[in-house]
Amino acid sequence: YTFWSTPPDQHAVEKIVLVERGMSLRLIAERLEQDGVITDKNLFMILARFYRKGKSIKAGEYKFTTSMLPAEVLEILQEGRILFRTATIPEGYTSFQIAELFDNLGFADKETFLQLAFDKQCASELKIEADNLEGYLFPNTYNIHRGMNEKEIIWEMVEEFWQVMTPDLQEEIRQKGFTIHEIVTLASIIEKEVQVGEERELISAVYHNRLKIKMKLDSDPTVIYGLKNFNGNLKKADLQ
Repeated sequence: YTFWSTPPDQHAVEKIVLVERGMSLRLIAERLEQDGVITDKNLFMILARFYRKGKSIKAGEYKFTTSMLPAEVLEILQEGRILFRTATIPEGYTSFQIAELFDNLGFADKETFLQLAFDKQCASELKIEADNLEGYLFPNTYNIHRGMNEKEIIWEMVEEFWQVMTPDLQEEIRQKGFTIHEIVTLASIIEKEVQVGEERELISAVYHNRLKIKMKLDSDPTVIYGLKNFNGNLKKADLQ
């Protein structure tokens, strides 16, 4: 009764607890006890099993205070009230830059993210007719939680792409004689050429005109993309 009705501390000290994928109820209870969110892991497990929801706890970060009662802590876990954080992907970011951003924020492992982004099978599962997901990881602000893995983050980003690439837009692209992948590639080149937003339409027109007369695009960003450790100085040797 004392465990049930008394919080660990009268002062509300905030605690962020990470529940990792596949953690057992016992491990979760141990972590809660270590962080001072509950006072007795064994009694907490009895409480969880009494409500018969001990195995339904989602992976992710949870925010508690040390002034919460055990029943409140259990309710937050069982309802999956995960702590979400925002991650903003700027327009024009490559897959490498996106992977690095997520890695720096602690949401994903860079190498694992890139391995999936450049996996042809992964692209096929997401209905992408290309060898990789470059250009399909849609720039936006995403709500991410620490329980998500790299694949789930990528799935969400590509799903956002398909929300924007509506059937009407796809039909318009086909009528102009392009594939979706060609348009995504061209849009990526244009984005990297643009210094200010107002230039997009003009640069787009230039490239479309060059394509019509079968002229080379002569686009520096296409060279820069292939350079490792580019320092901002594009040399003649790089272009060659």
